[in-house]
Amino acid sequence: MHELVASHITFAYASGPPILVDVNAQVACGKLLALVGPNGAGKSTLLRVMCGLMRPQRGKVEFDGASLFSLSSLERARRVAFLPQAVNPTFSLSVFEVVCLGRYPHVGALRTMRQKDHDVVLRCLQETRCDALRARDFSELSGGERQRVLIAAILAQEPDILLLDEPTSLLDLHHQIEVFSLLKRLTREGYGVAVVTHDLNTAARFCDHMLLLSSSVHGVKAEGTPSEVLQESILSEVYETEVKVCPHPITGTPLVTVLDAERYP
Repeated sequence: MHELVASHITFAYASGPPILVDVNAQVACGKLLALVGPNGAGKSTLLRVMCGLMRPQRGKVEFDGASLFSLSSLERARRVAFLPQAVNPTFSLSVFEVVCLGRYPHVGALRTMRQKDHDVVLRCLQETRCDALRARDFSELSGGERQRVLIAAILAQEPDILLLDEPTSLLDLHHQIEVFSLLKRLTREGYGVAVVTHDLNTAARFCDHMLLLSSSVHGVKAEGTPSEVLQESILSEVYETEVKVCPHPITGTPLVTVLDAERYP
């Protein structure tokens, strides 16, 4: 089983204080990991370090025991795929063309798409239920459709690990659930997935493991299953507000509610 492991990561931007200090994280195939925490806690930074876009000042990132930074950018992309918060093509592309871009680690800059590459693209469109959209202009899609297409594009890299930075931040409730359902299904198919999200309740419903980051400790405040991490005392401290956690009446997963301090003294 493939895994991506970040060990004792310390990272700071140029001339700034540390964002992350001695942070450990692991993404294993077949599992869905949520990186949660308030703004500025280092969630997106950790994800970018784990995909190899940024080098830590200390610590290491390994894929199956080998340093991720010893691989070329194309070799990394064949193992670990990264989807940033915003992807906006500057020129018109069809859905099929967007997903074809995901074949770059295998095709390169000068080679043309082979039959195998076309077959992979079609498979990824089917896996994400985007095959009916293949001829549509990407810019004309809804937010939920765009996210499914972008996930198809990173699947076309044929990686083992998927890292996604807030893929549902601009989506409505229906499409949030649709994207998380897709990510959960992909883990059942053998992918390892890590997702940055601010939606604690959706993460609790779909994710196997959670990493709660806090800016006060420059790293991980709590980790474990959603029930282990989503504790009232821990969340109240990290988010600096009073919260209540109770079982969801339907799913039984933790349900987090922020209390109104004036109404509930």
